[in-house]
Amino acid sequence: MKDIKAKLQKVWDNNKLYLGLAIRTGVAVAFCVFVTKGLSLESPFYASLAAFITMEIDHKESFYKGVLRLLGTVLGAVIAIIMLKIGFNNYLAVGTGVALIIFISHFFSAKTLKNVACIVFVAIMYNIHPEISPLEYTMYRFFDTLIGVTIATSIAYLSKIRVKPFIVKYFKR
Repeated sequence: MKDIKAKLQKVWDNNKLYLGLAIRTGVAVAFCVFVTKGLSLESPFYASLAAFITMEIDHKESFYKGVLRLLGTVLGAVIAIIMLKIGFNNYLAVGTGVALIIFISHFFSAKTLKNVACIVFVAIMYNIHPEISPLEYTMYRFFDTLIGVTIATSIAYLSKIRVKPFIVKYFKR
């Protein structure tokens, strides 16, 4: 019995950070759904996606990933809009844009930008929503991403604050 208890304690000690990460991520995604529905946005998908991509064990790392997520969205969008404005919209344009994004990401030592930037770029180039302009689509995606990143980084930061003393102090009044 003592052996089982020791093994369970070891499992708990090794995984409690990930349990906290899982709970914070779940709360962030649920809050994204709540906020996007409350704002009557098209879908909570992109905000939720940004939230769970952003969330990390350390709140500083979450903030860093959130900033990279936003920058990647902007990079992919800018390259796509420039190509569409100059009329470069074919298979060669998509390949050129992806190559350009990867080069820019590596040039600025921001290799993690490339994945998000390429996804946004391709989505705009293929115009997932043909009923709206690429610029309007970009603004929607940026706003959705901003909501997800803001919620995730806020929850990550707030989870590091010792909330109990504030609650106890508030209720003692």
